[in-house]
Amino acid sequence: MQCVPSQRLGTSSDVGLASFPCMVYLHIMKYAALCIALLFAGCWQGLTLPEADAVALPHATEFRQGNLVIHNDADVSEKHPLFAELAVFPEQVCRELQLPISDKLIHIYLFKDRSSFERYLHREFKDIPSRRALFVKRPVSGLGKSDELQILCFWGDQVQIDLRHELTHATLHSLLHDVPLWLDEGLAMYFEPGIAAQGRNQRALAGIENSIQDGTWKCDLPRLQGLTEISQMGLHDYYEVWAWTYYLLNASPLQRSATLVYLKERMKPGAAQMPWTISAEELQTHLKTLGL
Repeated sequence: MQCVPSQRLGTSSDVGLASFPCMVYLHIMKYAALCIALLFAGCWQGLTLPEADAVALPHATEFRQGNLVIHNDADVSEKHPLFAELAVFPEQVCRELQLPISDKLIHIYLFKDRSSFERYLHREFKDIPSRRALFVKRPVSGLGKSDELQILCFWGDQVQIDLRHELTHATLHSLLHDVPLWLDEGLAMYFEPGIAAQGRNQRALAGIENSIQDGTWKCDLPRLQGLTEISQMGLHDYYEVWAWTYYLLNASPLQRSATLVYLKERMKPGAAQMPWTISAEELQTHLKTLGL
C-alpha cells in the first residue's frame, strides 16, 4: 500500500557477522506505520518521511564542509581529516560517473555513540532494525522547496565506510530520478572503500571467495533486476550486486561507457530502463582477473 511516491534512500545495517551499509524503501502512509523495503549497502534507500520536528538530533556543533552541513554531537573536532575527505567525496563520485557536480546540500547528523543513535531511531522509526547509519529524504515545507537529504550516523570504527556509503546514495539521489535497486546498492558498495580503491571492495571479495569455496556462489543478473525491495535480498546478493557493478565499470571501455550513458539517462524523469544482457559467464571470467 502506498500513499506517497516511494523514494530511494540508504542506510548502514548489521547483517550476520559482517556489517554492510544497506538501503531501504519505506512507503509511508500519512500518520501511519512505516512499511519497510530495505536497501542494503550500509544503507536504506528510500525513506520518504512525513514532516515532523526533529527529536534529539545532534546539535552541539554545526559546521560546513563543501556541500555538507555537519551537525555533530561526537567528541571530534571539525578539523578531523575525515570531514575534509568527505567534503570532496560527492564531487569525486560525480567525476567517476561523469555526472554533473551536484550542488545540493547534504546534512550529516553525527551522534556521539551508537546508544544515542539507536535511541533516536527507535523514537522516530520504531520498526527499523538495528543499523549503523541511515539516509533519509525529508520533505521541506514551502512552495518550490525540494526534499532535504539527511544522513544519520554515529561516531564509531566504521564511520568512514558508513558515511562514504550513505554519501554515495545521497549524491546519486540528488541527481538521478530513478536507478534500479541492485545498481543503486552496487554503486554504494563500489564507492564505500574510497575513490583510491577504484571500486575494489575487500569485504565483498572475501565473501565471494568464501561462497566459491563452499559451492554456493551463483550469478543471476535477471533475478537481481526483478528485486524491488531490500527485504528480498540476502547477504550473497550484496556481494553479487557489487560484482556486477564492478564489471560494468571495469570490464572494458565500451562497457563502462554504456553504463555511464545509462546513469546519465537516469537524470531524466521517466527514462526507459536499459535491458542488461551480460551473461553470468562474462562476470565469472572477469572475477578471475581479480584472483577469484
